Amino acid sequence: MTLANYILKKWYIIIIVALLVSIGLYLEKRTVAPTIPQSGEMVYTSIVKVGSNIDKNHEVYLEDNSKTTKNNNNNIINEVTIVPIIQTWGNEKKFIDLIHNKYDFLKLNRNWNNLSKNEDKFKWINDHFIVNYMGNNVYEFVLLFKAEDVKDSQYVKENGTDLLNDYIAYAKEASSLVYPNADFNVVENHQFIDEGVIANQQALAKKYAVIGFVLGALASIAVLCVCYLKTNK
Repeated sequence: MTLANYILKKWYIIIIVALLVSIGLYLEKRTVAPTIPQSGEMVYTSIVKVGSNIDKNHEVYLEDNSKTTKNNNNNIINEVTIVPIIQTWGNEKKFIDLIHNKYDFLKLNRNWNNLSKNEDKFKWINDHFIVNYMGNNVYEFVLLFKAEDVKDSQYVKENGTDLLNDYIAYAKEASSLVYPNADFNVVENHQFIDEGVIANQQALAKKYAVIGFVLGALASIAVLCVCYLKTNK
């Protein structure tokens, strides 16, 4: 019996193995370890003006013991940037604890549980939550997800605005050491979402099913060849 005839005689083994591998890969991608839907870059921004919330005509004592009266055209907040304060490890740990039960971090970053060191977690926070000081107590708060980030794009779209608002609220609380009477006024909000490369999870699972079928068939043929050679020495 030739090798070709031997393999053709065992055709059912090839089909069974190919189907099992195909089904296994399909289920793995659909249920066991589904691929998180991706998108292009996703950016949420808010322009925030930091000012005093002291009531109009309230008397305030300055460092030289003189006193002044706040009016609509006089903001007594000193121009001291809050960026170093909200980026301290202690405050960032508070921010993570604050939002950890409110948001699914595995949908923001599929590899979050692999960030075992606090330094890695703080780096992720600083890479995605950005504060730019623009002068005159005006700040740009940015929530940034790059195209290569392993994120659930649909989840980010549903929660991005709230997540940035929570970060602004955290910044206000953290900066109270410098600005105990500060009022964070959101001047404007923007979203920039590139949806051009959103992946279709079902299509991807089908693609892996085809790949699994081919790999299973090739593997079973290889095993049959080995068996044939052993029995025909």
